[in-house]
Amino acid sequence: MNGLVYLVGAGPGDPDLITVRGLQLIERADVIVYDHLANPSLLTYSRSDCDYIYVGKEAGRHTMAQEEINKLLVELSKTNAVVVRLKGGDPYVFGRGGEEGAVLHQAGVRFEVVPGITSAIGGLTYAGIPITSRNIATSFHVVTGHRSKKSQEIQYQPLAQLEGTLVFLMGVGNLKTIVENLLKYGKSPGTPVAIIYKASTPDQKVTVGTLETIIEEAKRADIQPPSLIVIGEVVLQRENLAFFEQRPLFGQHIVITRSRQGQSKMTRALTELGGKVTQLPTIKIKAQNLDLLAETIKLMDGYQGLIFTSGVSVKLFFEEMAKQELDCRYLHKQKVYSVGRETQKVLKANGIRTSLVPTTYTKEGLADLIRETSEVGERFLLARSAKGDPLWLSELSETFTLTEVQCYDTVSYKDPKVDISGLKAVDYLTFTSASTVHGYMAQAKSETSGVLLDALKSAKVCVIGPATRLAAESYDIVVDLQPKDYTINDMIEAILADSQTRKV
Repeated sequence: MNGLVYLVGAGPGDPDLITVRGLQLIERADVIVYDHLANPSLLTYSRSDCDYIYVGKEAGRHTMAQEEINKLLVELSKTNAVVVRLKGGDPYVFGRGGEEGAVLHQAGVRFEVVPGITSAIGGLTYAGIPITSRNIATSFHVVTGHRSKKSQEIQYQPLAQLEGTLVFLMGVGNLKTIVENLLKYGKSPGTPVAIIYKASTPDQKVTVGTLETIIEEAKRADIQPPSLIVIGEVVLQRENLAFFEQRPLFGQHIVITRSRQGQSKMTRALTELGGKVTQLPTIKIKAQNLDLLAETIKLMDGYQGLIFTSGVSVKLFFEEMAKQELDCRYLHKQKVYSVGRETQKVLKANGIRTSLVPTTYTKEGLADLIRETSEVGERFLLARSAKGDPLWLSELSETFTLTEVQCYDTVSYKDPKVDISGLKAVDYLTFTSASTVHGYMAQAKSETSGVLLDALKSAKVCVIGPATRLAAESYDIVVDLQPKDYTINDMIEAILADSQTRKV
């Protein structure tokens, strides 16, 4: 029996605008066939063993003809249980989803369609333009500005007589033709017009004019596809409704170099502030010595305390406890230490709400706290990275009996999904550990275009704390920002404060 093919609308550009159903299918997919207009960051929600096939069509350059895409979907259904065809906007709004669905039906392949927010509505919303407005526009008409050879010519005469909003998709290449014909058939030269480039993304740019001026305004702004053309009085509402571009980090490009496991919180926070975030994982977490960790957990009664220097070690520790059907109550006799807030939050998520945290979030501050709250000779279990500071451990061992389990390592990593060519204009480059610095430099030295090294020179570098700063400075990297408290939230606040001074 063939697999199911899902035609999924990805929305206008902002990945958060995908439907719940669409996201669920991306998470389940065996293979994803995606378009140029589908935000590639949606692929990060897929399984690690999912396959990706890019079939994007850009102006003057088609990766694959539509007929080939149709055949591809049929063939993929024979060997994959869940095939997701990810399309920008809505599959049935000039997305050729109907053609693909018909071919699948004729081939006897089961398919379903998941609607998406069309850019004709969602894209306008992000530009501060309502597609309808009482007493201004009580109807709207969506027209494709890019016609196939077999389709009829656009009937401009009735369009020019309409009082509602006109939206042209894929029409920026035919802007002159659209404007001339609307004027020819009686549309007022003073009719407001807006062109929205990459609507609902951090690269969004809105150019406003009238039918009389918009061609020159578009040339001046160097408007390129993909862009929406909006014609009508609703364009004037933008002055009061343009919320998206008012976000404090709008227009700022920020690169995150954390491991893929650690990106979601920082990425989401920066994105919600309006930033354009590129996730560039430079390290990968590799678990190790889990058998030793499991055996050590069985002997917890022999320890007076637990020491955690990262959230990763906490996660691995409690995963091994869960395998033994144990929970936080098993640790009721132990003092639990965490190096800082981020580690403390992971402990709280696992039921430990009374962890001891130093006022200075460093390994030195942690060592001082352990000395202040413990007796000489007490026994501690330390679960940490293989790249932990051996000198720190040696100094602490002079006072206490420590059992160290190196339960994970961080290795340099290059994500094949990330296209580094887009890093030519970066405002902030962030490093959250010494390992991310080493991983970034390993990539920078191996790639031939020099993009990563150039980004170090042009962007402001933000590090989480002193150890990360030392790692950066060992490569002669100039550090511009370091928060007072060494947490992700404080890094974000530092970037936000700095960006405001740059706008003044």
